[in-house]
Amino acid sequence: MQKSSIIRFGVLIELSREFGRELCKGITEFANQIGGFDPVFITPKSLKNRQALTGFDGFIARVMTDEIAKVLSKTGKPVVDVYYEKPHDGFAVVKTNHAKIGRIAAQHFLDRKFKNFAFCGFAGGRFSEYCRLAYRRALVSAGYTCNAYEPSESTRYEFDSSVLIAEKLTPAPDRKPLIKWIKSLPKPIAVFCPNDFRAWQLLNVCKECGVDVPREMAILGLDNDAIVCGFCRPMISSVDPDCVAIGREAARTLMEMIAKPHLAMKQIVRQVNPIRVVERASTEVYPLNPPWLSDALVYIHKNVSERLTADDVF
Repeated sequence: MQKSSIIRFGVLIELSREFGRELCKGITEFANQIGGFDPVFITPKSLKNRQALTGFDGFIARVMTDEIAKVLSKTGKPVVDVYYEKPHDGFAVVKTNHAKIGRIAAQHFLDRKFKNFAFCGFAGGRFSEYCRLAYRRALVSAGYTCNAYEPSESTRYEFDSSVLIAEKLTPAPDRKPLIKWIKSLPKPIAVFCPNDFRAWQLLNVCKECGVDVPREMAILGLDNDAIVCGFCRPMISSVDPDCVAIGREAARTLMEMIAKPHLAMKQIVRQVNPIRVVERASTEVYPLNPPWLSDALVYIHKNVSERLTADDVF
């Protein structure tokens, strides 16, 4: 392929989180597979240099604000949004399948025989509400209800570039109402969070108020960020949304839009299915008494492929 045929595209995605790094991995896998596809990192700050943006053939971006959308739209180049806070004319969307994420999360807890369920989300960020609705829908279809935490607008998270591009692990700003909510819940209970960051916050608040994880509260996150999930005890179970596949699909979609400009006139929305729950200690429990019975079932579940005997288990 001649140099003139190289497709150069800007990538506005966070590297501070595993979600973003896995997206980029998928993008590079696709670029290496087809050749002639040159991804270049850009930052929110670099968006101010409108002239520099003219050198790109398209963009894959976490479009977090109307300002970012406006800047990218003015370039007149194809844009694939891998965040999707709101629709933008001419932008394609490649996102995770929240409906299936909700079903996977619910089924994980149902398989462990929980009877009490809750959702702990953010104020702010459309993805939190997507997860809540999907999780609740799956539980209702199985005959259960879901207690949802109602965060105050005063603790609203503004999911702009300062959060997603350079996210830091910080304590929950709504710590006090979270403590009150945690204490009000029936126990044992299974709680799903819309990302691992929120699960990390919830777990630490549980420690503070003396709630045992996972025996009293099993906690499941989303994104399977190994660092966030691993930098706490117990380590956090999480739904793997297959971010690598999202990145590959985003790159494939951008290539199609560049090759066929008329596609940019359509509202392309593509969803990628999650893989599975990556089980860690935060959900390694069955809500049973006596506690040793739960421990035995956890051991059997983890070693199901082995030829276990009663002596191995007990």
